Amino acid sequence: MNQREIPLGIDPHIIQKGLNEPIEFYQGKLIVNKDDISFEVDGKIELVWFPFASLRFELEGTEELQYNELNQLYCLSLVKIVKIDLIISGQENSILEGKITHISSVIRGEIIDTKTGKNKQSERQAYYAKFFIPNFRYIVGTPIRYEGQNFGFSVRNRLSLNAKGWNITLDSLSNIKQLGEDLTNSSGFAITYYGILEKNDGSLFDYQESKEIIDALKWYLSFVNGSFISPYALVGFNADHNEVWKGWKSSRMFPYQNNFSWVSKSHPKTFEEPFKGFVDLYFDPEWSDSLKRIVYIYVETNHIAINVEGAIILLQSALELLAYEILVEKNRVLNPTKFEKLHGNERIKHLFDQLKIPLEISAHLEVLHKTAKERNWLAPDAIIKIRNSIVHPTKKNRVKLNDHSQEACDVLDLCRWSLELCILKLCNYNGVYTNTLKRIQYNGDVDPVPWSSEE
Repeated sequence: MNQREIPLGIDPHIIQKGLNEPIEFYQGKLIVNKDDISFEVDGKIELVWFPFASLRFELEGTEELQYNELNQLYCLSLVKIVKIDLIISGQENSILEGKITHISSVIRGEIIDTKTGKNKQSERQAYYAKFFIPNFRYIVGTPIRYEGQNFGFSVRNRLSLNAKGWNITLDSLSNIKQLGEDLTNSSGFAITYYGILEKNDGSLFDYQESKEIIDALKWYLSFVNGSFISPYALVGFNADHNEVWKGWKSSRMFPYQNNFSWVSKSHPKTFEEPFKGFVDLYFDPEWSDSLKRIVYIYVETNHIAINVEGAIILLQSALELLAYEILVEKNRVLNPTKFEKLHGNERIKHLFDQLKIPLEISAHLEVLHKTAKERNWLAPDAIIKIRNSIVHPTKKNRVKLNDHSQEACDVLDLCRWSLELCILKLCNYNGVYTNTLKRIQYNGDVDPVPWSSEE
């Protein structure tokens, strides 16, 4: 590619000053509406990270308000959660929904979503929308240049996703590798990517139309990262690059964890290609709720705060949930009565058979592999045996679990890996992936998904 043809990276619309620093979204006049209460005050909206990630507002100068207005809000807050509407003065195209959490000389709360403003529909149509993503891992992409850097300098920092008529472009920050090191060393939060959302056919869209694809992206990024990841600060722009709406809301995030991922940072297709199938599942009314529950469990069990035993129980329940969805609801291999009569290992075995997930225990799980050979276990047997020793706390089982703690760790890895493959199979993905059972990962080391040779 000619250097002049290499595109510029996305121009940031919101900037973070440093690792773990709050991100200011707005500071200035805010109009507050609650039923028949309405007033205008100075305020600010910022994304704070601690004690948990939250898009918060703070209304200043409330001592200037009439006592009656403030007292009404205060009395309401004593008996129920008080929700208010916030409008940035002069920007009536979006109404921010807020929840009050504190009232004194200032009013504080959290932005929970955005509603459509009262301006004309034609004035709420965006040609593209911008957002940013904190804490997402670096994946090599296609070349981009950065404004202000020497001509001739480019880096492979762009990723592209396509699904349901949408195109999503993700550009990492120019210092992404240093950010990754800082996050690995100290954890916390930092913007790592900026994104642009647009329609493949160039048609216009409003905030409500973009919400679902952005939500699907949130769940997909979380599945990739193994921790809760969310796009923030969605803002729509028209073809003249003027802002036409905001899509601001709080979303759950964990501090950075350097988890193993089934996506290879050296192979962008391992990230880009499964997205379409994932979004198809997300938009399928028969699959959407189950997909979110399964990814939620997968992410929760990657969190450092959860113990091995609890994680195994949750992951086993996710596998049985999938088994019911596939065997009873989707493929109708079994009726509900027959499914209920099966033991847990039989349910999971049928699931693995349907999705072409290996039944043999990988030699990468050395301790569990050895035990499985001695006891003639397949993967579903090992999962249920260890799970039962946890949930049925007899003295015999407690001793057994203590004696085989490494087996439990291996079963945890086996459950996560199995769930990764189940989701990838349901996404109709037939490419390569990073095998997270391998204790030592080499850069660029990938395996074909187990079913690819049968397709």
